[in-house]
Amino acid sequence: MFNARSPAAWIYWALKVFTLIQLVALMFVPLDWVLWAMHVERDWLVQDLGPRAAAWVVLHGSALFDVLVVDTGLRHWADVFLYRPRHPEHAFDSLNHWVVPYIVNRFEIVFLWLATVCQRLFLLLAWLPFLILLAVPALVDGHMAWRKARHSFDFSSPVLHRWTIEVVKVGVALLAVVLISPFPVPPGYAPLACLVAAFSIMMIPRTLMKQV
Repeated sequence: MFNARSPAAWIYWALKVFTLIQLVALMFVPLDWVLWAMHVERDWLVQDLGPRAAAWVVLHGSALFDVLVVDTGLRHWADVFLYRPRHPEHAFDSLNHWVVPYIVNRFEIVFLWLATVCQRLFLLLAWLPFLILLAVPALVDGHMAWRKARHSFDFSSPVLHRWTIEVVKVGVALLAVVLISPFPVPPGYAPLACLVAAFSIMMIPRTLMKQV
């Protein structure tokens, strides 16, 4: 995917390690901390988007969570598995007083994390009109620059094109890390992602090699 010697490859490797650390953190963070993080992130939404837009994001994020987790029966299966009666003769009954509450707690944290991921996805959708306004002129500009270079003696650098592609890959990986992060994320990542996407849409055709 990346040249192993390029800085982008190191950044991509660091993002993978950070993602693994975030997922491992779900096994240890307390439920109260996760609830606090969700509350902080929703407060940031209200401050940045206003109450009405923030309510739209939260409402549709919850609806997506219901479709993926509740309507599919995943939540019901988890409840049946976690809260089924335990019999005294169970081989691990002596561990139930701490193992079962821990597992129940982890499942609740995972479901809350999934709800937060769904909310962040709809925050990106809320900025989709802004992305379209940026992407359309960026694409036109990039295409016109490529056509101009094609019919002139301008030279398109393959190095610049390769770096543009690597920046796009790192940006996509970074966005994925932000979306699945169990930590509170400021909503400013959404317009920033739109700006980076529009810049990439402009630069990719601009740096394409000429085809005669």
